[in-house]
Amino acid sequence: MHWPKDMAGALVMSASMAVLVYTPAVRAACAQLLPMMEQVYRRLLAVPIGRGWLRP
Repeated sequence: MHWPKDMAGALVMSASMAVLVYTPAVRAACAQLLPMMEQVYRRLLAVPIGRGWLRP
C-alpha cells in the first residue's frame, strides 16, 4: 500500500511550508506584495461589489 507514504509526504510538505512561511525573507516579500494584491482586488471587484453581486 502506498497511502501511508502519501500521508508522510503530506506531513513533511506541510511542515516545511510552515517553516518557510515564517522566515523573515518571506515575511518581507509578503509585506510588499500585499498592498499590490489589495489594489488588484479593489480594481477587479469594484463593479460587482458596487452592484451588490458580492460582499466585500
